[in-house]
Amino acid sequence: LNERRKTHPNEKFRVQTYELEHFKDVVGVYGNTVGNALLRDIGEYMKEKDDDTSFSAHISSDHFARYCVEGLVAVEEYRSSFIKAFADYKLSIPVTIHVGVYD
Repeated sequence: LNERRKTHPNEKFRVQTYELEHFKDVVGVYGNTVGNALLRDIGEYMKEKDDDTSFSAHISSDHFARYCVEGLVAVEEYRSSFIKAFADYKLSIPVTIHVGVYD
C-alpha cells in the first residue's frame, strides 16, 4: 500500500475489508484443514480479481482486505460476485462476508 501511494500520490483509492461470517463455526464443524482450505480458496479468488489498479491481501484469521482505485468496482457488485462464487462450496454453513469500505 505504501509503495502504491508513493508512485500514485494523487490517486483516489478505496480500501475494502472483508470478514467471513461464521468462520469459527466452519472450523468447529469441519476442522482446521477445511477452514484453511476455505481461506486459501478465498485468497485465490480475490487474487484473480486483482489487476494493475488493485490488490488483495489476507490480513488475519477470517479477515481480508482489498485496495482499489476509487470507483473501479462497486462494493455490492464485488460482494455479490463473491457470494455467487462460493454458493456451491460444499459446506452446510453458508459462506458469506461483511464488507467495510474506507475511502
